[in-house]
Order: sequence, then C-alpha cells, then structure tokens
Amino acid sequence: MDIPLRTTGQAVGVLNGGRLEVNYRRIPVRGIADALPESLSVDISDLDIGDNARVRDLTVDGLEILLSESALLVACKRTRAAMSAESDLEGEEGEGGEGGEGSSGGEGGEGGEGSSGGEGGEA
Repeated sequence: MDIPLRTTGQAVGVLNGGRLEVNYRRIPVRGIADALPESLSVDISDLDIGDNARVRDLTVDGLEILLSESALLVACKRTRAAMSAESDLEGEEGEGGEGGEGSSGGEGGEGGEGSSGGEGGEA
C-alpha cells in the first residue's frame, strides 16, 4: 500500500533561493491495515541548499517502508538564480581582494624600479 508523504516546515535553502524537489509523493509501505497512518511526514526546516532527506530519516513504528534506506525523498536544489547570486558575491569579494593587493605594491613596485634609473641609467 502507498501512503502520502507530507513535508513540514519551510526549508532554509528555499528561503535562500533554492528549490524543493520532492522525489516521492507516495511511499510504498507494509504493515497492519488498522495501524497505517494517514500520511508520513518529513521535517524539511533544516534543509539548506544541497541537503536532502532520505528514507532513513523517517521514523515510523509498526511500519515497514518498502524503499531502500538510501532512497532520496526530498532535496533542496540550487537554482540558476541562486548560482548567479552566489557568483556575484564571490566576484565582489575577489575584486576587493585584487584591488587591495595591487595597491600594496604589486604593480607599484615595478614602476618604482623603472624610476630608480635601472634601465634609464644604462643608456
């Protein structure tokens, strides 16, 4: 028999621009018919981008889930918008770091050597 899978909470990864991917809407189970719950629920509030919930994360008494323990139920995936926002942040950090290095004497040192007369003094 298949029991519906319900998600509870709001994933942190979704709030940060990711998307929730539900792989199983119904879970195949075996158990006593009178003891079967109406649905199985999985808490997704701790899922960040790249995190997931698997069958082993479910705890149900008196019920056997007929999927592999490693079967992926719900995943928080990265979207293109989240990837571009992340690359923009990395780009800004990189530009600030490069500007700081250049002003500390990386290129200024070369100009200083030329003005000291190294090439001009030989001619």
